[in-house]
This record gives sequence, structure tokens and C-alpha cells, in this order.
Amino acid sequence: MTSHGDVTDEYNRRAGTDPQLRGCVRDLDMTESAAYYADAGIARPMFAPLREIRNLTDDIRATIAVMDDLPNRCFGGSLESYLSAQGYDDELLSAMLAGIVGSGTPAGPWNSAADIGHGRADVFRGPDGCRVLELNMGSALGGRLTTTLNSALLRSPVFRGFAEEFGLSWIDPVRVLVDDLLAVGRTTIGTDAPVVAIVDESGTDDSCVRLMPELRARGVNALHGEFGELDVVGGKGRLRGEPVDIVLRFFFVRHIPHEPGGMDTLRALTEAHRAGRTALFTPFDPEIHGGKAALGLLFEPEVRARLAAAEIARVDRIIPWTRLVGPGFPTVEPAARAELLEECRARRTDLVLKPANLYASQGVVFGDEVGDAEWRALLATPPRPDYVVQERVRPRAEAVIDPKTAEPEDWTVLWQVFFGPAGYGGSSVRGRPRSQPGAVGGNDVTRTGCAFVH
Repeated sequence: MTSHGDVTDEYNRRAGTDPQLRGCVRDLDMTESAAYYADAGIARPMFAPLREIRNLTDDIRATIAVMDDLPNRCFGGSLESYLSAQGYDDELLSAMLAGIVGSGTPAGPWNSAADIGHGRADVFRGPDGCRVLELNMGSALGGRLTTTLNSALLRSPVFRGFAEEFGLSWIDPVRVLVDDLLAVGRTTIGTDAPVVAIVDESGTDDSCVRLMPELRARGVNALHGEFGELDVVGGKGRLRGEPVDIVLRFFFVRHIPHEPGGMDTLRALTEAHRAGRTALFTPFDPEIHGGKAALGLLFEPEVRARLAAAEIARVDRIIPWTRLVGPGFPTVEPAARAELLEECRARRTDLVLKPANLYASQGVVFGDEVGDAEWRALLATPPRPDYVVQERVRPRAEAVIDPKTAEPEDWTVLWQVFFGPAGYGGSSVRGRPRSQPGAVGGNDVTRTGCAFVH
């Protein structure tokens, strides 16, 4: 079997002397839709063994299944208590509950009525295996369209020859999304040709509009619009007055309180889904496990006491130590928090602080990039009450040959691993040069890229 090192080292060895190979990403035909990502992208694809990524995906899905049982195991069947334990305030809690199609009362039991296994894991690959930094659950996932680079590269003769020699392959996350939409159309709405509305929050930058032609190219009748253009009439969802069969959701729970009439529209969409008139893909059911605090719960002693030994071993294998450290988590007793804070003060250089409910690396603080005094102050009075602390994962360096200078440079690369009911659903990557410290994502230094498996 060809190893990751073999493929990467051989690619870089050849790229060092072959300007066509090392420039194959930057030199894509500008008529390619992928050129949007290539211009400022990572200068080469990333490579990983397919078995490694599939095994990781199996572990992720098994862990999510455990998480979906936590409301019943640890919170008396109350979904509201489970979300409150993650630090949801009253406003977000109400919005989340309004967008859930599963069943459950404050007294329980919880039973999701939707497949909760749709998502994307943000992963670092290290010498000891893959570690999941975050789980992004549901349909509102970035990174799918970056994989247009894969198909574009395979139309480049110089890269296609390398790919064929080393047996490189990829899974198209957009094709997987199409298959999921068609399955939802059949099972929820009873149609093989659903009209799909891609819906962003109101006032968006229309970043999701680029998905519309990709869905249409794969045979889906797709529209694009904003949440404020949605309504429900006679139990049927409509976008700008046109009936739709599926609302492909790219708005988040945090957007709902800021949308005029947002709660009423969301409740109507949820009822339309339950009635089989217009499917919400996905409803908020998967997202109950999507915040960083959901990972933190897996390390809380009271939760761990309800997990089987095999479940704990799996969690520890793929998820770095993560704890609820901010004051906004009602299930963490003051004495336990004080003990945790003392441990975190002592382990500053090995830890990262992250807000549970922000995104794009907002508010992330690396312990080894601040001094003891600042670290202690952040722990004592964090800027937000929903901070978690996570053991820092230091991934393997990925050498990238500069297309202009032919010199190698080490990068930190984050894998974005998509998954769904069928398992592994493709990957894209993001990265930044190691010479520029900081988080991957949400900044001008981070670049996008594509990945192949072998």
C-alpha cells in the first residue's frame, strides 16, 4: 500500500523540478469554475489514505449516535436541558427548539425524527492519527465547492498522469448532497424531481449562490434566495411566491431571532416538513450536537459515568480533551470549575480557548501565544460565558512547493471531512503557512485547497 509520505514526498520531489506540476493549481484555465478557488488556494492538493479517512468517519458517526442518546442517558430525556447544559441562552434555545422536527417534551424522551448524521468534521492529521477539533452539523456547511478543484485538476494532463500513477481518487460532496436531496424528496415529499430552494439568512453576501449552478448541472431544479423571501401558504413552503419541495438550509439558529417574523416562519417550515409538504434539509435536529460545548460534555465526569468503556475509548481516540470552562454552563458546579481553572492555568502552553457558539476562528486564543497574566485573566473572566478549553493538537507539517520559487514551505493544514447517511462524503482542506502563527480559518492568511485519497 502506498503511504501518505510516499505520495506527498514524490509529488513534491517532482514538483521541485517540473514547473507544470508545481503550478497545476495556480495555472488552471480561468474558464473553470474552480478558478475562483485556485487563484488564492494552496499550491498543491493534499493526500491521505482512504482507509484512514473512512475509519475516522465511522468513528465520528458512532460518536454522534452516542451524543444523540445523551439527552436520554444524562438529562432525563429533556432536549431543553441538554441544550441548556451547552450554554444556550433563552433566545437561541427557543429558536433551536422551533426548528427541530424530532419528538420530545421537557420530561422526555428525546427521539430525532431526522437523520442526525449529516455534517463536516474539522480535522488535524497527526503522527498519532486524526483528531476532530469541531463537528459542524446539518446542511449549512462550507467547503463543498472547493472540491471543484479536484475535477479541474484531473482535466490537467500533468496532474492526471500523477493521479493515475498513484491511484488517487476523490468523492464529490456536491454529488453526495444531490443524492441526499433526491432521497429526501422521495421519502418526505414523494417526488423524484424536487424543486430545491437554497436559502441563506437575509442580507447575506450571496456566497451560496455559487452552489445553484453546481446543483443544476447535476440535474436538480435549484433556486436561491434569502430567508426573508420565504413564506408558508397552505402548509407549502414558497420562495418569492414559487412553491418549493425542499428548503436547503444555509441559515443558522443564531440568525432566526434577527429575521423579521423569523420564529413564525421557522415554525411553519417545521410543520410543513412534518406534514410532508416541504422538507427542511436539514432541520435543526443535527445541530443540537454541533457546538463546541457538545464535545465538552463528552468529557464532563457526570456524562462519562454514563458511557461504556468502548465509547469512552472512541471519544478519546478522535477528540482532544475538551472542557466547559466559561461561567455560562449551568451544570458545571463552582467547585468543579475552580478545580478545572487551576488545571488550565498550569497547562497554558498545551491549551486553546474557544467560544462554543462562534465560528471562523472568532475569539480563539492559543495559550502559548499569550503570557501567564493574560491567560489567567481570560480564564477568570472570559469575553463570553460560553468558552471551552481544548487540548491543542499539533498536526504534521505539510510541505508545499512554491510555484514561483520552487522552494518548499511547511503549512498547517485542516481537513474538512464531510459525512452523511452513506458514510464518508468527500474532503476539502484549509491551511496557512507555519511561519504565520494563529488559527486556520477566518483570516486573510488562510487558504483553501483540495484533497485526494489513495
